[in-house]
Amino acid sequence: MYLERRFTNRSSNRERRKKAGARAFPLDLPGGTSVAAERRNLLDRRRLGYESPLQLFRDIPQNIVQELLESCPVREFAAETVVLSPGQTNEHIYMLLAGRLRVHLDSVDSTHPILIDVGGCIGELSIIDGKPVSAHVVAEPGCRLLIVPQEAFWAKILPNPGVARNLMRVLTERMRRNNDAVLQGMQQQLVHEQLQKELQFAREIQASMLPHDQPSGADGAALDICAAMEPAREVGGDLYDFFHVDSGELCFLVGDVSDKGLPAALFMARTMDVVRVVTRLLRGENGSAPRPDEIIACVNRELCQNNASCMFVTLFFGIIDPRTGRLRYCNAGHNSPYVVGSGGVRALEGEHDIPLGVRSDSGFRTAEVTLARGETLFVFSDGITEAMNAAGDFYTEERLERRLQACAGRPSAEVVASVVASVGGFVGEVAQSDDITAMAIRRAPAP
Repeated sequence: MYLERRFTNRSSNRERRKKAGARAFPLDLPGGTSVAAERRNLLDRRRLGYESPLQLFRDIPQNIVQELLESCPVREFAAETVVLSPGQTNEHIYMLLAGRLRVHLDSVDSTHPILIDVGGCIGELSIIDGKPVSAHVVAEPGCRLLIVPQEAFWAKILPNPGVARNLMRVLTERMRRNNDAVLQGMQQQLVHEQLQKELQFAREIQASMLPHDQPSGADGAALDICAAMEPAREVGGDLYDFFHVDSGELCFLVGDVSDKGLPAALFMARTMDVVRVVTRLLRGENGSAPRPDEIIACVNRELCQNNASCMFVTLFFGIIDPRTGRLRYCNAGHNSPYVVGSGGVRALEGEHDIPLGVRSDSGFRTAEVTLARGETLFVFSDGITEAMNAAGDFYTEERLERRLQACAGRPSAEVVASVVASVGGFVGEVAQSDDITAMAIRRAPAP
């Protein structure tokens, strides 16, 4: 039943109210204009045949509803006004004439609120049990509420059997909606927990793919190598790898996929597998490992195949002979590594080609240098130099060079640990924004 009040004779209405003993209850509520102005607004709209489908008065005759709500004012609340808050003492029932209300069971800005549409009401539970409000009620744009004081509710409205029946229906429907919201929240929590478990498994699998054993060079000329990768999320898009080929040379790589999370981790795993397979399939001259540019060109063509997500990876790939220190390398859009020795810290020279996975016909070039005994090659991802602190400052290449200079002559594990710790101390409590990868390869000093 719709609420419809028509006023054709003010004087007769005033006389009838006097006889019935109706009175206006004082209100002290936030927002809106004065009670008198609101009542005039309501009267004007009801003269035009204004109707409002209030659930509490469903199937109640119009004349009875008119009598019950004679003294109740209407208020308009601005958008995002908090009508009720947890712990607040409430003395009114609010019936929604226009707009919409949001009921937040947790915080005022929580997701998945319960929505109250036109015809609904709020505040009835705290009126019935006398307890404080238990949820946040927020007004949306155009929200207009008919406000029923508790005195009028108990004395005039609830005694009507039809209203009492409707109130039970409203409370039952709301209980069902609350139960559905709770069940939905529990399901989302279970899904979240399952996802976290799966991500943890993915992180463990990714960590198991990275090499950890210390390789040794041929003829007792050992290479001291250490690497570490700290993902910004549960799984990361950085990668590193090292492995020997039949010639006794050591192949190694450090890369950075263009994305983060699971997609980047899958692309990272694919890149590592393709590099290993291509390196072992190709054959160099006199039984040596193939040239890095040949390997990287084949890897690039493979990564460009079926790359619907258009992901790419920057990669530094090198092949070092531990007996001579001969280092051949190819840089596909990656940061330039550093050589650390008694003479200081210097960036490794060489051309930068485009990243892998961008264009299948890209060309790549091999550069060559000799790593002296006792020198350390430090390869890293931009998660180190671009790490940011609370002030918005980057770690920068300059800080990295100073840290590496302080680590000259130290074992590879100490170099990696020192750099990672330095970056952590620089950023402080700021959340890690990018994966951090570092690799140090030290050629054994002369006996």
